[in-house]
Amino acid sequence: MLDRTHLRFFTIRTARQLIEDAGYHIDSFQFSTPGVTELEKPLLSLPRGGYRLRRFLLGRFPELFGYELIFVARKQ
Repeated sequence: MLDRTHLRFFTIRTARQLIEDAGYHIDSFQFSTPGVTELEKPLLSLPRGGYRLRRFLLGRFPELFGYELIFVARKQ
């Protein structure tokens, strides 16, 4: 996904704007997480794998470990 042909990166705001400007209404969106990300590796060295801390961080900052934004949208 991050090879030389990947031309654009989006924030939540700019992705929403692109979809809405194209004439779609966003019903929902979520973040995909591809397993253990680089940010999560230090958590694995904590006692019990840092699962409680990871769960707290995901609940408080869902975009922290997000890899992709997945939007559900429909034509207006």
